[in-house]
Amino acid sequence: MLALFSYFASRTDTGPVTSARHFVFDTYQQLLPRPRLSAPVTIVAVDETSLAALGQWPWPRDKIASLLQAINHHTPAAIGVDILFAEPDRLSANRIADGAGGVPPAVRDWLAARPSNDTLLARALKDMPLVLGVAGMESASLAGPLTPVILQGEPAVPRLRPYAGLMRSLPEIDAAAMGHGLLSADPDLDGIVRRTQLLARHRDTPIPALEMEMLRLAVGANWISLLGGAEGAQSVCVGELNLPVQPNGTIWIHYGPHDPARFVSASAVLDGSANPEMLKSKLVLVGVTGLGLIDQPATWTAEIPV
Repeated sequence: MLALFSYFASRTDTGPVTSARHFVFDTYQQLLPRPRLSAPVTIVAVDETSLAALGQWPWPRDKIASLLQAINHHTPAAIGVDILFAEPDRLSANRIADGAGGVPPAVRDWLAARPSNDTLLARALKDMPLVLGVAGMESASLAGPLTPVILQGEPAVPRLRPYAGLMRSLPEIDAAAMGHGLLSADPDLDGIVRRTQLLARHRDTPIPALEMEMLRLAVGANWISLLGGAEGAQSVCVGELNLPVQPNGTIWIHYGPHDPARFVSASAVLDGSANPEMLKSKLVLVGVTGLGLIDQPATWTAEIPV
């Protein structure tokens, strides 16, 4: 089975072997899901419990700032934020002042003078080992900071998955983060996500994935390396970690079963009831899981027939 899986995983995405490769890959995943040997990653989830306790989403960004500060208090190895802050926070005091008709001028002036929630979030991010997510787009966009990728071996950047632009958080917030990583993943033609991009590209600039940027901050590296060969990308390296990849910079995902022990409710982090050991020295991913708030990508766990 393993030899058959390895053969199909090495084939291209075109031709008659694609469906057979996916079937073998999915069956292999179901029969031998990834065992959990250690617990380096914790997911802080804006879940149903958090929404019931703290109000509907989106939360004001000063509350998100408080959440990230509470996580950072427990000295995680790195924090990854699977949330985009692409538009100004409409709940900022200075924006409320714009529509505050019928209130005393002194109150309106006080609200207008308050820093925006976006500014408060940007201030909170300073000096945190934190990676903000960026999303790949098929239309052009403004540039922003990205971690340098050192190129080694044969030219491999042209083989990476291209994006015409990137959706980023507001410049004030974006500039405050230590790292920026790609959130996007392409499902296969049947709608199943089987691979993720460790590196993609914006024009001729490599874009590291969110998880690679988190690893970079965790080990204290200043860059990520891409080793190229005759067919394209061969491996992506950060610190002493060397990850083999497909020629286009993707890696096949060996999924494990859902494990509630990986998750901590955002409300528990904010009220101080979360176990500190779930955050200390961990790779902490912050995201929204509340029912109905996000589109869940389909994986083998939901799609493979038994």
